[in-house]
Amino acid sequence: MKREQMDKLELDTTELLTLKDLIESDMEQTSWREGETAYDDVSLMQYYLDRAKVLVKVKELIND
Repeated sequence: MKREQMDKLELDTTELLTLKDLIESDMEQTSWREGETAYDDVSLMQYYLDRAKVLVKVKELIND
């Protein structure tokens, strides 16, 4: 999917709340494996950064 398309992604409130819950659950599960995090894995660190950015944007949209 091109970046322009992602910027125009439309989700309703229920979908945004579901996405928020999914991301927060994923973050919680990831934190349980704290000792196993491969900080030298650039792709993994990029995933964590991207996930956090999406969560921030979702929270902005639902006024959380």
